[in-house]
Amino acid sequence: MSMIRGCRAVVLAAGVACGIAPAAGDFSLSLAVGDLLLPNGIRFGAMRLDCGSLVLDGDTLVCPAARLTIGESPLGRLSLPLSARVQGGRYVLDAAEFALADGRVTAGLTVEGDARHLKAQLRDVDLALLQALARRALPDLAAVDLSAGHVDLELDCELDGTRPGNCQARGRLRALDVAGASSAEAATIAFDLEQRVRRDGDDWRGRLVLEAGTLYLEPGVQIGTLTPGLLLKVEDGPIAVDVVAARARDGRVSLSHAQLEHPGVATIRFDGAATLLPAPAWREAALDFSTSALARFYAIYLQPLLLGSSLGSLSASGRLDASLRVTAGTIARLDVDCVACGFDDDAGRFAIDDLNGGLRLHADAAPLASALRWGSASVYRLALGPGRIDWASSRGQLQAVAWQDVAIFDGALHLDQVRLEDFGSTRMKLVLGGRIDPITLSSLTASFGWPPLAGQVSGTIPTLTISRRRISVDGDLDIGVFGGQIVLRDLRLTDFISAVPRLRTDVLVQGLDLGQLTSTFSFGNIEGHLDGEVRDLRLEAWQPVSFDAYLATPADDDLPHRISRQAVNNLSKLGAGTGGPLASGWLSLIPSYSFGELGFGCRLINGVCHLRGVADVPGGGFKLLTRGGLLPPWIEIRGAGEQIAWQTLLDGVEQIAQGDVEFEVNVGRQTAPPKENQ
Repeated sequence: MSMIRGCRAVVLAAGVACGIAPAAGDFSLSLAVGDLLLPNGIRFGAMRLDCGSLVLDGDTLVCPAARLTIGESPLGRLSLPLSARVQGGRYVLDAAEFALADGRVTAGLTVEGDARHLKAQLRDVDLALLQALARRALPDLAAVDLSAGHVDLELDCELDGTRPGNCQARGRLRALDVAGASSAEAATIAFDLEQRVRRDGDDWRGRLVLEAGTLYLEPGVQIGTLTPGLLLKVEDGPIAVDVVAARARDGRVSLSHAQLEHPGVATIRFDGAATLLPAPAWREAALDFSTSALARFYAIYLQPLLLGSSLGSLSASGRLDASLRVTAGTIARLDVDCVACGFDDDAGRFAIDDLNGGLRLHADAAPLASALRWGSASVYRLALGPGRIDWASSRGQLQAVAWQDVAIFDGALHLDQVRLEDFGSTRMKLVLGGRIDPITLSSLTASFGWPPLAGQVSGTIPTLTISRRRISVDGDLDIGVFGGQIVLRDLRLTDFISAVPRLRTDVLVQGLDLGQLTSTFSFGNIEGHLDGEVRDLRLEAWQPVSFDAYLATPADDDLPHRISRQAVNNLSKLGAGTGGPLASGWLSLIPSYSFGELGFGCRLINGVCHLRGVADVPGGGFKLLTRGGLLPPWIEIRGAGEQIAWQTLLDGVEQIAQGDVEFEVNVGRQTAPPKENQ
């Protein structure tokens, strides 16, 4: 009985209750094993081992035909046939193959002190039946809307008390159908997952392969009110993801390798040292990307993350390859190559087609050359012709060394400077400067759907800086048009690629020839010059929301002031007032008249244009045009109203330009326009 007492002492020291009793010709054994806690809180409780025939061999107890009873488990109460071996403080239990959820399972458990080693193998287990068995014990699993699927699994896991140790799980999910936020349809997924425990943390390695079917995954990232998801469908071959990561004891998670192989779509590979948690950061990195089907890559991987943003609705095409190298947290080199790439914003804000060539950006001192060329492009409704830029890069900067002028209708865009500064940092900016060679106004206005204008437009572009979704001009933007100049000062454009770009500027008008301006309108002809300004012009989505404008003939005008009968009638409509004695009599037969001054002002606030003219009229109203000139007949036009809805004014001007229509200004007096919110 000394052997039995020694066994009892060893077993009790391991925290396992043991009872041994002699039977006829042999011994019987009962072990209350206790609880087994697996990762994620999975618990097997009230475990008991019974052996009816125990063989003693030295210090080893062997039971070739035992039964393990598990009172509490995710699968309910279990009774499993197995073999058992006890040697010193080490217990080995091997379960014979048994049926579970229409599949077959084998398992083995080794207990030695607080250390436990579990091995299990599942073959063709029905996941829907398994879920039904585990529904009470695992409520998270019960919440998954699983309708079909089978699993093959090999599990090898070490535990130290309740803490997971080294674990490996490999297998395959077959014919998987899951509904919900993340879903699967007829999906087959092979997996190979491993965790290795270190003194200062854990190492993780994983490989997932979607071999067949469709997956829709929502990573749980919230972008505004949207929760993006990825739709993965096996078409040209299995989709494979490999990841090598680590978790430190302080909770930091780092990534050293990641690779995505999506046949027919893209290959992405990362090797280096990146921190994922608590905040993303790259210390060392080699990132390589390649897609021969940019349209498919954008639709699958980019568009879901960009929905609701300015880049969330694009048509993309072509082949794109990129390579990025990061050293000590800074970009050492970036290479981008395009073959027949195209990007077309569905909202019509920008487009570029047949983009070929590449960009080379590096941190070394020696210049590195590259070139990009394109077949056509557009910005909003401004059509651009083909072009080419030759680049040179050094010390993290990118600068154009040669520029092919780009056609804009019958004119051209010429750039004297194009450079990219502080690439990869929050200070990154693109700096441009150059000129616009003369463009026929009729082509430009037709593209924007505006009334046709005669003459040409040209201009100079001072230093223009694009950074942080903002465009600013350092200096005055001069535009030559109608024989005069339009000068934009302090131009600022924010959110320029969003659905609601915002522009703010002051506009100075100098010496516009009214004859050129009015010659192509059916509005009528007016002779003279036009000066003025538009203060604090604000546009949202390219529509005016506020400004204070006044345009008038200058006091020292050196051109004669003449106005046609048709222009008089239309100005009268614009002012909702009177054009003098033209309605009847012989004056209505004269084709043109002399005038002194012409002026029109509008202060736009809350969609209403508050009107003013050259001078106020006693008792109310204003003068749009005053009498003047050496020879009669003279003409004077008064405005009787003081305000008009901005859209009504626009519609009326357009209709006047196209023919003959009347519209009315509100003639009700308003004391003063409300102060605009600054």
